[in-house]
Amino acid sequence: MKRKICWIAALLGLAAGHLQAGEFLIDDFVDGNLEAQPGLSWVVIADDAIGGGSQAELAVVPRASGHTLKLVGKLGQPPKGFPVSFLGLWTAVDDEGRSFDLSAFQGIRMRARGQGGGLTVGVRGSASPMNYVAAVEIGPEWTELEVPFSKLRGQIPSASDDGWTPEDIAWVGLSFQGAPEAEVRLELDRIAFYAESKAAKPTPSPARSATSAVVKTKLVEPDSLRRLAWKSLAQEEAGDDLRGGSLPDARAVDWALDGEERLWIRVRLANAPPQNAFGVNVALETSGDPDDGMPWWGSNSSFRFDHLVTAYLSRGDGYWQGVCGLSGFAQVQQGNMTAESSAVVASVDREHPALLVGIPRADLPKNDSLRLIVTVGSAMVNNDDIPNQGSLQLDLAAVSKP
Repeated sequence: MKRKICWIAALLGLAAGHLQAGEFLIDDFVDGNLEAQPGLSWVVIADDAIGGGSQAELAVVPRASGHTLKLVGKLGQPPKGFPVSFLGLWTAVDDEGRSFDLSAFQGIRMRARGQGGGLTVGVRGSASPMNYVAAVEIGPEWTELEVPFSKLRGQIPSASDDGWTPEDIAWVGLSFQGAPEAEVRLELDRIAFYAESKAAKPTPSPARSATSAVVKTKLVEPDSLRRLAWKSLAQEEAGDDLRGGSLPDARAVDWALDGEERLWIRVRLANAPPQNAFGVNVALETSGDPDDGMPWWGSNSSFRFDHLVTAYLSRGDGYWQGVCGLSGFAQVQQGNMTAESSAVVASVDREHPALLVGIPRADLPKNDSLRLIVTVGSAMVNNDDIPNQGSLQLDLAAVSKP
């Protein structure tokens, strides 16, 4: 049976995929893994990424007729300033997380079952920070649903709803929202964009050119980096982060050169590194003029940067996926974090809690002296800057190489 839907709110996701007649398939889970048809993995997006307490587990499970994607979770305390908690699952419409124009399609079609109220299905583009969603109802029995694009509304209702079109869709997903302690479960058997015309095809969106490409990467083993000649840049007391220890809380920054290949920045943490997602930025002032560049958006807002190193990664199906790169401030303002390099790598040290990023020396500005700040958090928010005021000074010529 099919149900047409109304509207409400949700959160983030990614997707693109295999074409069938009149349909753009995102996933049918027949391959038994977390990777959607477009080529990137399904991931959990919950309020723990912005300081909330919701938690969920995601897996592909077998059943008599194949496999289903299963989410089991519990809503926790909402993040500061949010009226409700949320958690959900999302994936991308393109193998690099870029956007498509889906104007030739009419909406989202899926087959699902589960429990828990406040469930929405929706999309997100690359040019707008808004999710566009509609409320859906599911129960313990498998239900076929069609959600026309015309039913999608902004997650934060506003006049911007009037201007939304399906010309910029980069992500698709489902989210629960509600009161703390609510237990939720969702099984998804199939999800696709549907069209009246069998000839309908997705086309590249004009918004995709400015978007950072999502990459699949393996984390560098931390044991291989302990041989480096690390030098201390800064230390601070734990507990000065923005979200009370729910996200990475930095307590020290070190640096080292791996020969002539990479500059490594290590952020030692006061708490355990997150299991499924993390974020690190290194903001660099390289021109020698502290008044040019772009103001940092964290607590150290008086610092202006010329270049930004980014590692925003989530655990995928046997790899990590997200944005790893170096970009100038003008490209950062446009949302492109990899304009100057996509060869940044990352590491997570769980034995000696730390997050690390490795930057190719060839992609760095040629001067040996750099002013910088470092921040840690998630791919959605920063949580702790080092330093909170001023900047750190790094002299590449001063390190003893291994």
